[in-house]
Amino acid sequence: MWQAIRVKVDYTKMHGAGNDFVVIDDRSKTFAVEDMAGIQAMCNRETGIGSDGLILLQSSGCAAFRMRFFNPDGTEVSMCGNGARCIARFAADLGLVESRFEIETAAGVLEAHLDGDRVCLRLGRWQEATLDVWIMDKYHLDMIDTGVRHTVMWLHDLDELMVMDLDAFGALIRHHSFFSPEGTNVSVAAVDEQGEVHLRTYERGVEGETLACGTGALAAARLAVVRGLCSFPVEVRCRSEEKLMVDDAEGCMVLSGRAVKMEEGVWSGGDRF
Repeated sequence: MWQAIRVKVDYTKMHGAGNDFVVIDDRSKTFAVEDMAGIQAMCNRETGIGSDGLILLQSSGCAAFRMRFFNPDGTEVSMCGNGARCIARFAADLGLVESRFEIETAAGVLEAHLDGDRVCLRLGRWQEATLDVWIMDKYHLDMIDTGVRHTVMWLHDLDELMVMDLDAFGALIRHHSFFSPEGTNVSVAAVDEQGEVHLRTYERGVEGETLACGTGALAAARLAVVRGLCSFPVEVRCRSEEKLMVDDAEGCMVLSGRAVKMEEGVWSGGDRF
């Protein structure tokens, strides 16, 4: 007869611009990455630690360390901008890195720079944007891949942005057959008179709105520049009211903002058989 064993895992909870994550030092590679139910339990905001995702720090042969990112539903994705900024701060707190270093991800190797509580990332090159996509002959959308696929709908003003039912709209677009089988992250955005982008994002894998999204900020900023609504560097105001800075460096994506430790603890909520 199998007996349940309570597994204890040390974790740190962090947030980047309000986008919060459970971060684990997994250089020993003992975390059960195949246990989707266990990841779901940790990320559950009602009964678990609660977060927008789980991040593992693992050893790397080509960078200071490797980042693996899992959505709250347990699926692994190639990139998370705010997650990468948080794990950069986490690695510094562990004493693994100094102010400048590289991070291996499934989307490529990133360059990181720490400056106080701010973390700046230089990511891969900008991909081609796709503008003026009509869905259901009703929704006018732009698309770009910033490590993961993002779809953005531009709204006329901030009032319209604030009252938007993003959970309903996001689910509709995220699951639309046009984006199958992977689906898409969905953002709504507006640009104010100062050229600042105001952004709300429905994240695939979270299946709801988050307080911030780094790759979403990259997507909205790039699309705004392509449309001539503003120019780099672009300030992006997130749902949390914190700002992310997006810039272009020789054709590469640059994302910077705060990354903050929230708490440390031990998770013992998962059963292993």
